[in-house]
Amino acid sequence: MKAGIFVVSLVISKLLIHCVFRGFARRGRVGLNYREEKVPLGYGIVMPFVILAGTVAAASPLLFIQFDSRLLIIAMLCLLVAVAGWLDDYYGSSSVKGFTGHWLAFFKERNVTTGAVKAVTGFFCAFLSAVLIGGSAWSCTVNVLLIALSINVINLLDLRPGRALKGFWLLIAISYFIGEVPPVYQPFLLLTLAVTLASASIDFAGRAMMGDTGSNTLGFAAGVLLASSLPLFLRLILSISFLALHMYAESVSLTRVIDQNKWLRTLDQLGRQQE
Repeated sequence: MKAGIFVVSLVISKLLIHCVFRGFARRGRVGLNYREEKVPLGYGIVMPFVILAGTVAAASPLLFIQFDSRLLIIAMLCLLVAVAGWLDDYYGSSSVKGFTGHWLAFFKERNVTTGAVKAVTGFFCAFLSAVLIGGSAWSCTVNVLLIALSINVINLLDLRPGRALKGFWLLIAISYFIGEVPPVYQPFLLLTLAVTLASASIDFAGRAMMGDTGSNTLGFAAGVLLASSLPLFLRLILSISFLALHMYAESVSLTRVIDQNKWLRTLDQLGRQQE
């Protein structure tokens, strides 16, 4: 039955992404990609709705899947972080950049940017998710940090075609192969994997951008899976690593670092259309 949910979600995601791509193109919902070309922006809005619908379907007693109400709440939080990303995609200002920039705008100018709203929403959803996952006070604290930073890490990667998807796949591979995904979260893993595989062709080709809408969704999903699957010491190491990466990216271009490293550049271009 789990395989059935995966296949159905994959097919539905593919169809919806195609419809959204065409609809956004017609209605002018576009943004400039890294080549300064106008392409449909925010196709990632499909992701949280498919995840939520699939979660509701997984709750059906006909599917005989172990279901927990926590999973439904997680799926709803996934939608919330996506909406925050959508607001930043379409109403955010390009003049304010970086985590520091958004908070300086608030404290110095009393300007509440969409980026700040996105950050607060992400932290709020990370906190609720950590409470739902459970554990000691110290474990919950680490989980809040891990989930919140995971959102930002995928967001940082989403500057070239396919890069955010690869980052997401790496993180869920860590949760699955190094950790142990609890049965209650396995449908969530399958649903998120399905929507990313469905979006791979259009994303790697650079024909559309998932935007913060999609990167928020994937970062949150990856964070939840890591937080619920890994032992505490690994979660702590990842959290510190993500924090260091975030601080590094405040002053250094990750794209430049990747382009200057042979192995990272090869991995980054894997699957992408030749430029």
